[in-house]
Amino acid sequence: SGFSDSMATLTLGRREVPFMVDNNPSMYRPQLFGADDILAFLFRTYGPGEAAIPASLKARGRAVAGPRVRANARPDFAKMRPLTLYGWEGAPFVKPVREALNELSLPHVMVHCAPGSQNRAALQAK
Repeated sequence: SGFSDSMATLTLGRREVPFMVDNNPSMYRPQLFGADDILAFLFRTYGPGEAAIPASLKARGRAVAGPRVRANARPDFAKMRPLTLYGWEGAPFVKPVREALNELSLPHVMVHCAPGSQNRAALQAK
C-alpha cells in the first residue's frame, strides 16, 4: 500500500495534511492535524511554550484534505519504496525536485541536511 493508505491506517481514515506523529519516547504518541495544533505541540513540548509561537506562524491554516493522485501517475507508485532526498528547505535547487516528487506522486523521505548540521556531516562522510 502507498503512503496515503499508511496515513489512513494511522489516522483511522483521515487523509488530511499537515499530519504529524511524534515518535520520540514519551507517555503517549500524539497524532496531530493542522498547523495550529502541530505548532502548539512543538513549542509546548520542545520549545519555550505556546506563548513563544511567532505571530508569523500563527493561524496559517487548519488541516485540509490532501491532494488526489494525478491521473497520469505511475500505476505502481503505491508499491514503490520511498526515494530518499537529501537537502534543506531553504535551498532553491531542492524545491523543484520536491515539487517533481509530489507532482509524480512518488513516495519519498526528505533528510534535512543544511550546511553545518549533523545530517550534512553524515552525508559527507558516506
